[in-house]
Amino acid sequence: MIAESGIAQFTPTKADFVAFSVYTLGRSRYYRPKAPPLRIFSLLTMIGIVAAVYGGGTRIAGEPRFIALFIFIVVGATGLLLITRPLLLRFATARALAASEQESLLKPTHVELSAEGVRYKSEATESLTRWKSIIDIVTDTNSLYLYFTSTCAVMVPRRAFSDAASFVRFEQIARSLWQTFGRK
Repeated sequence: MIAESGIAQFTPTKADFVAFSVYTLGRSRYYRPKAPPLRIFSLLTMIGIVAAVYGGGTRIAGEPRFIALFIFIVVGATGLLLITRPLLLRFATARALAASEQESLLKPTHVELSAEGVRYKSEATESLTRWKSIIDIVTDTNSLYLYFTSTCAVMVPRRAFSDAASFVRFEQIARSLWQTFGRK
């Protein structure tokens, strides 16, 4: 039986929630929205083929400059969409947080890891998430996320710890408890 526990105390910021949203909506392996850039790439490819066939047939389609220009436009447009998506997510999330009345989320928070589960306490709420309900544990440059659905997680920012070693130890405790009491 594991007797270890981990405790983190912090006050979440809007930047923490923005970072979480951008990660979850953009990079999480569980949340995969329909890929608009790939659909647009497919649409542009079809438009190019139709334009080549009906706009002069093989004379235009066989022209190397036309093919190079078409490839440049399609790849450039798709790349631009892939690059700007995280920026748009960050902007939209920050704007939604600013417009919402979720100030209760920005109060001092206490997260405790134990054999029982993940206990989350703040002025607004108190909850216990059992280890069997945790579907993934992920770290990024800003935080540790204990996912209990594909888009919901208990977030623990790195700045809640005095040094990097303390954060790594907290993550190790979380993974150890999850392996022991959760994942089967």
